[in-house]
Amino acid sequence: MIRKFKKKEETPEIDIPLAPEEEQTGRRVLSESEKRARRARIKSFFTAFLVALVLLGAVFAVGYLYSIRDKVSARSIRNYWNSLWGIRISTDTLDWNLTDSAAFALYQGGVLAADLSGIRLIGTDGIETSAGNHSWQDPVLEVAGTRYLVFDRSDSSFFFGEEDKEILSSGPSGGVVRASLSDAGLTLIKSESGDLATVEVYSNTGKLLFEYHSTEFFGAGALLSGDGKTLAFLGLSASSTSFETTVLFLDVENAELAATVPLGEALPLGLAELSDGVFAVITDNALYSVERAGRLVGSTLFGSDTLSSYAFGNDFTALLFRRNQTGSRYKLVTYDSNSSPLGSISLLHEPQAMAAEGRLVALAYESAVDLFPAALGSHSTTELDHYVSGIALSREGTVLALSDGTLYLK
Repeated sequence: MIRKFKKKEETPEIDIPLAPEEEQTGRRVLSESEKRARRARIKSFFTAFLVALVLLGAVFAVGYLYSIRDKVSARSIRNYWNSLWGIRISTDTLDWNLTDSAAFALYQGGVLAADLSGIRLIGTDGIETSAGNHSWQDPVLEVAGTRYLVFDRSDSSFFFGEEDKEILSSGPSGGVVRASLSDAGLTLIKSESGDLATVEVYSNTGKLLFEYHSTEFFGAGALLSGDGKTLAFLGLSASSTSFETTVLFLDVENAELAATVPLGEALPLGLAELSDGVFAVITDNALYSVERAGRLVGSTLFGSDTLSSYAFGNDFTALLFRRNQTGSRYKLVTYDSNSSPLGSISLLHEPQAMAAEGRLVALAYESAVDLFPAALGSHSTTELDHYVSGIALSREGTVLALSDGTLYLK
């Protein structure tokens, strides 16, 4: 029996229109202007958040640096930076076998020294170089910025240089009696026929700027001011019965005498310009503070105490006295730019060496170095294993000590 199937009716496809987009999602379509406004609000929010985050980090950084301010120095930062790159600074101990008469200083983050073997420099990278070919028997070393001056008191030779490059130099036949260095240039005192003293002033590039001939005074010292406009000349006049000291200020630009300050019967010893433009003058019996206009702004007499040594800081003068009375044998006194006392301490023993730099002064005793602020408050002590014969100082408080021919940085 054949069964017939009923043909299934086809269901017609119904095309149901979709609802508008806003009806499907329940959200309204934003216009382009609204989208831009929304993006601008988001951007401003993140910008404000980042600014607040940076300011907060800066506040914490300042607070942290302030808390460790006594431990931070240019040398510590440099050592940390070099340690990140695996660079080892080899200047912590320099076995240069220097003589006891060697002159040395901290220079450009490294060390500079002059003695019988010549002038040697070592940088923060540990690379050693030399400058000139002279043998220095009794050198005096001065540093001003990137330049330095080595003057030999035994044969009057000098070397004015920058790193291992020579700017100006002279051998024993140059006739130089004294030499000094400032931020503005080099000053030389020469003894020439017909003049008691001839002063030559050179720029930092070695160019002759000014020349002064003195027929009345011997040259005990001369210094070019930091701005390069004034030459301070420390003159000494002598007779068969007495001698007198006079400070002369000369206008370098106009080549004329600007002021004269007589200091009376005294033997001139030292001259320096302090940070506020006042010149400190040390004689055998007094300390004077003189302005370049010729005004004496302060002075202090030594009285019965005998001056043993002195050093100049940034804006103060440190004087070490040998006392001629019972009690402590020595006394260290610091004075401001008006020759007024800043601080004073009594000492039982005479220091082997003294140095001043910035607002710090250091004294060396046997195998220890004491570091004081300018006002001579509480001090720190650095111990070494050997007898210290000389010291130098940086503005940040790094001590460079000479012991048995070896230099130590502490």
